[in-house]
Amino acid sequence: MALIAIFSGAPVARRRVRLAHGFDAAARVAVLERLRRVPGMLAAVFAAPDAVALAYDLSRLDYLSVLEALRGAGALPAPGLWQRLLRDIRQFLDSGARERLDGSRQFGR
Repeated sequence: MALIAIFSGAPVARRRVRLAHGFDAAARVAVLERLRRVPGMLAAVFAAPDAVALAYDLSRLDYLSVLEALRGAGALPAPGLWQRLLRDIRQFLDSGARERLDGSRQFGR
């Protein structure tokens, strides 16, 4: 789901990302610890054995950088045409939100 909310002035994106495979408990902890160290990552939890729910600051991260952080943590996004389409839509939404944020900063709104 592509929800974007604004909390205390910071634009926050909340995303659920399906992963290529599930993780055992120890691997989940390692993935979450690595994700939580990413600057701009506000929350990361496993929503299912093969899905992670994330909240991140749009002024610091976009969807592609989040996917890169997931890959760096050893959690590959699920493959397939539908997943690639979702990736592109989410990146488009994040880019638009960041452009609006940059525009409002530029014009003092």
